[in-house]
Amino acid sequence: CSVFSAVGAAMMLTSCYQLMLRRKAMAACRRVATSVRLESTRAGWSAVQEGLVNHEATGVPAGAGKGGSEGFDLGRMHRLLARLDDPHKHFPVVQVVGTKGKGSTTSLLANILRASGYKVGTYTSPHVLHESERISCGTQLSHISPEQLEQVKDAHMPAVVEAQAQEGGALSYFEVMTALAFKHFQQQQVDIAVVEAGLGGERDATNVFTSSSQLMSVITAIGMDHKAALGDTVAEIAEVKAGIMQPGSPVVLARQPQGEAAAAVAATALKKGCEILNAEPDVTVLSRGMVDPSGGQIAELVDIHVAGSD
Repeated sequence: CSVFSAVGAAMMLTSCYQLMLRRKAMAACRRVATSVRLESTRAGWSAVQEGLVNHEATGVPAGAGKGGSEGFDLGRMHRLLARLDDPHKHFPVVQVVGTKGKGSTTSLLANILRASGYKVGTYTSPHVLHESERISCGTQLSHISPEQLEQVKDAHMPAVVEAQAQEGGALSYFEVMTALAFKHFQQQQVDIAVVEAGLGGERDATNVFTSSSQLMSVITAIGMDHKAALGDTVAEIAEVKAGIMQPGSPVVLARQPQGEAAAAVAATALKKGCEILNAEPDVTVLSRGMVDPSGGQIAELVDIHVAGSD
């Protein structure tokens, strides 16, 4: 009996060992397969991305941000979003445009909302080191990881390829990244999104929201930028940027260095029935001072009072 027991035990141990080896081999195969799929996805996406128009690298065409036949085609953006099941219709949004401070305003506003407990999606451009910097999502500031972004691209690459074929190769990198960001926000079930416009406002790829989803728009200081694409005067540029406003949606307007910009925004707001909330009376500088603590660089200290903080 002892021999049979020993043999049985040995056979059992051998079977267990073989099972363990098989499991290890299967796990290794899965890791290799995952790695191969990831590399295949990256290679596939690289090919797709090479076929996208990249205005950030090549420059923006004349008149691209204005209305008319020379302007960017928002219909193209809507058709791409439709292939992704219109993700932008599933969350409310605050849209930010301007010449100076729109990126920092977007970040500040998003962090205020996060501190209030909201799950916030944030979209900004351009990126500095990696394109994943453009997209963040959650109750804490957390950019989408490069790996997560690859997964988003992989999941929706067929839709992008089909859209690119439908549009005759006219899709841009910014349009695709914007659409993927909105899809990610939908899938993550954000409470609200804060979206920075890329160029101008009226014909920007982010200008796909309606009055029902746009909580408000924010217009920071407007100056002379992208003249060929937006207009030759501050008033023309301001009118293009004010095109982000949706009928009946309020707009928060920063102090404008030039009166022509404020007047152009006011005229557009009147046409669309948008209430203008001027930021300047609500945020005031209480005191200014200069400090030189150790003979080093002098820094300017500014204390501000935010309305409603008392």
